[in-house]
Amino acid sequence: MHYFACVELPGFYVANLLEVETDLARREVFVHRNRTVWDASPLAADAGVRLGMPLAEAKLLVPEGVVRPYDEETYRPAWRAWMDACLDFADGVESADPHLGFLDLSAHPDPSFVAVALGRCLVARGHRVRIGVGPSKWVARLIADVAPWVGDPDANLAQPREKAPDTFLRRTLWDGLQIDPPRRVQGAESTLAWTLRTDDLFRDPALFLAGQPVERLLPATDAERERLVFLGYRTFAEVANLPDRTLRKQFGERGTLLRAAALGKWSEALRPDYPEASLVRSLRCEGPVSDGEVLKVCLRRLADTVAQGLFESDRQGASLTLVLELEDGTSERRERTFAKPLRSPASLLMALSLLADPAPETPIVALRAILPDLRPAERRQTNLNGLYVASERAAGSDEAMRQIRGVFGDGAIRLAREVEVTRRQRLLQAWKHATGWA
Repeated sequence: MHYFACVELPGFYVANLLEVETDLARREVFVHRNRTVWDASPLAADAGVRLGMPLAEAKLLVPEGVVRPYDEETYRPAWRAWMDACLDFADGVESADPHLGFLDLSAHPDPSFVAVALGRCLVARGHRVRIGVGPSKWVARLIADVAPWVGDPDANLAQPREKAPDTFLRRTLWDGLQIDPPRRVQGAESTLAWTLRTDDLFRDPALFLAGQPVERLLPATDAERERLVFLGYRTFAEVANLPDRTLRKQFGERGTLLRAAALGKWSEALRPDYPEASLVRSLRCEGPVSDGEVLKVCLRRLADTVAQGLFESDRQGASLTLVLELEDGTSERRERTFAKPLRSPASLLMALSLLADPAPETPIVALRAILPDLRPAERRQTNLNGLYVASERAAGSDEAMRQIRGVFGDGAIRLAREVEVTRRQRLLQAWKHATGWA
């Protein structure tokens, strides 16, 4: 069973602008991307500005509003900060946008608990957070809109400010689809209530999603969703109950995909793209580890896994971060940059052992290794005669030596037959072969 989490930070762009330009706190502020509203402040949302609205229309609603163009570099530091926080809970993050990411929590024994813990971690950093968990990325994105775990820093205030019904502006990743405003679920801040709700989803995704309108069938294209509505199909259940031949007649081979999606069975692999040029591997211990010898075994297994990943990507690194997840729910993060490159299991085991020493007093339940800033592995030729055919061996050796001599000079490498041996050395060598005397 796969468990994907979709994490969204509503108001991410405006919040970062207000941190820099504090004088804009009492102004209607919105960010546009390609002449389309990408984010808006609560005051602008109260005035009617909506996500996806043409910029010209938003200016008509708030002619005195402050407009800022989307600039990726402006938000990169804040994006990296919350992405790094996610790495304490998963091996990698697929960042769809600076405010939106997907995590694979399948390796955790309690994914819902981990998702809520991540949400609370991000809330503690001052973000507004919406999280959905599902058996696929698109279902997790859907749940983040219709029944999310909601974290809001204002929830701790005695009198939180009033929000417009659509304060949490919506966006989806597929063809600019707009869906209904998300609902605040009673008890959404309760880990137990949210866990029970997501358990129903994983137990029977088809039943859980049956009543959703086809406009939310995100794996379908805009044209396919419009055609489903035109044909009179309104909900996931109606699409799921259609015979395969009917869907194939209308949509070709895509019909099978649409039916699988309506049943909640269609999925796609997570493609982590953060950390950039990095490798993350984790190991969950069979039980809490407090013994030094057991910890060495776990570190050796983790080193082998990391080495395999480096070998497959043909990369090496010098910096290493070891995250120790402890039994009490906390974690320790230890970092170090090594003088020699890390690539082989032996070098990685040595580096991990140094970072794990001294061992924490609380038993360890999981280990995570992060190697950032990877670079192509350095290749060293250890054998010139690796070919089996004699003619190929000779040709390969001659070509390799010509290249070496061309770079380092004629005296850089010599054949064994070109090395002069004195008469005494030849005599001692013959004597050794004849008598075995060294």
